[in-house]
Amino acid sequence: MGALTFRQTALIVACFVAATFAWGLGFYSFGFYVSALQKVHGWPTSVLAGTVAVHALMTGATGIVVGRSLNRLGPRLVFLLGILAMALGSYAIGLLTVLPAQLAAWLILLPFALAGAGFAACSTSAITASLNLKFDKGLGLAMGVALSGASAGGAVMPPILAWLSQGYGYHVALALVSAAMALLVWPLVMLFVDGPAMVRAEGETEAGPAETPRIATLMRQLAFWRIAIAATLAMGAQVTLFMHLLPALEPGLGLVNASFAVSLAATAAVAGRLIVGYLSIRMTVYRLALACYLTQGLGIALIVLGGGVWLQYAGVAMAGLVVGAIVMVTPLMINHDLGKANFPISYGWMAAMMQSAAFITAITVGWLRDDTGGYLTGFLLLSAMHLCAAVVISLRRGS
Repeated sequence: MGALTFRQTALIVACFVAATFAWGLGFYSFGFYVSALQKVHGWPTSVLAGTVAVHALMTGATGIVVGRSLNRLGPRLVFLLGILAMALGSYAIGLLTVLPAQLAAWLILLPFALAGAGFAACSTSAITASLNLKFDKGLGLAMGVALSGASAGGAVMPPILAWLSQGYGYHVALALVSAAMALLVWPLVMLFVDGPAMVRAEGETEAGPAETPRIATLMRQLAFWRIAIAATLAMGAQVTLFMHLLPALEPGLGLVNASFAVSLAATAAVAGRLIVGYLSIRMTVYRLALACYLTQGLGIALIVLGGGVWLQYAGVAMAGLVVGAIVMVTPLMINHDLGKANFPISYGWMAAMMQSAAFITAITVGWLRDDTGGYLTGFLLLSAMHLCAAVVISLRRGS
């Protein structure tokens, strides 16, 4: 990738810290929310899974707006609004645990919707759009390092929340972490993420300003749908996995050990992101995507079919190894086949599809858990979704 400038290095660090909080609170802690609300209010798993899935649904719906806003306003403002919304939403989720059950039931969708909208604005879209402005060659490796923050968030956030909640309660735990997000990430984004002036400068050509791409034109391309279908299946399964992973492991391992198992997945993802970032320079992104989908699908199957604690841990590690890589390969495929200029709007619409699939799949897996008394059937469904994603992405000739 060559020597980095100070601004490039600082941008990667800012994106790393942002990803730590965004995924730590908005992805890896889904199981913590389900477990906390179930213990406090006694609500069924299927109801809580559907409620938490509103986070994913809102992320997808907001992603369409985020995609257009990144082109018009630049990543800095989008980032800042996302941080604010996510911090407030996460704090409000904690408030649900101290409210009476009836009042909490009326208000429960609002915090998850707010946090989901914030996640859409301060995660993959904003981070990739920010890096796109500063990197050409070596973008995959820069993304690998920056998005390793997501894995760091998954490694530290569930244990921190579990430890704080045992000592101070769920409400205080989420209040402290939400405040830390606002105080740490906001100034980094203000200092090192580009605003609208730089975005307009990057979009200038000899013929004048670049036109904003139209989604209808992009949707007429077969490449758009190949990427979208594969990404929707894989991300729908992955998001659902981490919504249910902690409650699936908790009966056998206990809350603290199950939280550390989730952090194991996130720790493994650090290595996976860096490996994929390195390999993205040397092999096609479609082969990387195929390997990622198959690896996570096998890992999910091991979690429920392994027949022992150590095989469960092995499945968690396999699933975690590629969790960040699965997030990375979709932007890289879009850049490769649709062009960097089309990334914000393309990813925004694909994010809507991915998160909608996660919403439906999360409710389905929750219902299957309540109906069957376990996660075997639901997790095998998630494994099958990854297999289907691998088949779809394999249809690309020359990959």
